[in-house]
Amino acid sequence: TPASPVICTGGSTLLSASGANTYTWAPVTGLSATTGSAVTANPTTTTTYTVTGDDGCGNLGTQTVTVTVGSPVTNDNVYGDGEWRAYVYDGNFTELRGYYPHTDLNFTSNDLWALNGTPSDAPGYVGCAVGVDNHSVSYKRTNFPCAVYRIDINNHDDQYWLYINGVQVATHNGCCVSHAAVWTGILGPDSEVEFRWREIGGNSRGQITFNTTNLITVTNATICPSSSATLTAVNDPDATYSWTPAASLNVSNAATVIASPATTTTYTLTATKDGCTITDDVRVTVDNVINLTVNPTTASIC
Repeated sequence: TPASPVICTGGSTLLSASGANTYTWAPVTGLSATTGSAVTANPTTTTTYTVTGDDGCGNLGTQTVTVTVGSPVTNDNVYGDGEWRAYVYDGNFTELRGYYPHTDLNFTSNDLWALNGTPSDAPGYVGCAVGVDNHSVSYKRTNFPCAVYRIDINNHDDQYWLYINGVQVATHNGCCVSHAAVWTGILGPDSEVEFRWREIGGNSRGQITFNTTNLITVTNATICPSSSATLTAVNDPDATYSWTPAASLNVSNAATVIASPATTTTYTLTATKDGCTITDDVRVTVDNVINLTVNPTTASIC
């Protein structure tokens, strides 16, 4: 035991056997000893060890155990459910080394590890250590509170990428720049967001903010009779739109519609996406009354 140990480079694991009187281990590479019921293995590469047990009566038995040298974290396809799961890599997303959780929706990575440090210093980190230079980080999360969000990338060092449901929506190759409103749209329980950055040398950080905003982007309007108003909403290409009442609209299933009501009307927009339904409304007032006054009301002239 253990049956399938995994160690990081430079790490070790205790191998133990039972059921016999004496034990012999081979090969010697990376072992603290070749005899005994328990030995410490710290190979530099993945190695299969064989232990031979002797019960003292001439009966021999053998078992093998493979010590894998590499990260115990091998799957980076899991998104954090209601929290971020931050995957850490050597190089340019070359080799997955581990991950850590981050519970805040809005975050700066340096809340958990130093600007000139390494992401493997983060609390709750599982995996192998990475260096302070030439590493990459990928934050992944699903299950967002249902809302319309405007995403800001407040800082990144070095290049960053932002993906919504697997589609890249923003990137910048550089350092230490703030980008407002890189994406605006609907997120919900089924949405998947990935924010990643690569650090080449020097400091390392990522910072992102989710700001809730209105679905409809125009304010209440006033129009003359027989005229129209353009009503616009956040245009999320993956969302489904439905405006009501539809009779005085040019279309009712788009983010932008033209309203030509005969009387004052309040329009309600319902948008659905990723398990989320959001409603908003806007009022179009038809001004068909003129309040004309003349002063003075009675006049006398010579």
